[in-house]
Amino acid sequence: MKNVSGIYKILNKINGKFYIGSAEDFEQRWYKKPSSHLKTLEKNIHCNRYLQRAWNKYGKDKFEFLIVEECSIEKLIER
Repeated sequence: MKNVSGIYKILNKINGKFYIGSAEDFEQRWYKKPSSHLKTLEKNIHCNRYLQRAWNKYGKDKFEFLIVEECSIEKLIER
């Protein structure tokens, strides 16, 4: 997954709701950067309050990080 860019989804496996985003590097965006989704969710400081509330309610094991589409960095916003 290293240095792969594209569109991703964070799926709530309980209710099917999801968060869609784009990343220049999936691995960095999900868990490596200090501002990654995983780190901010675990610290209860994620910028998306709906995702944070669901994470707090259902727990880490009920979410899945999925790659929807790989694309070049130049195409991220378009996609």
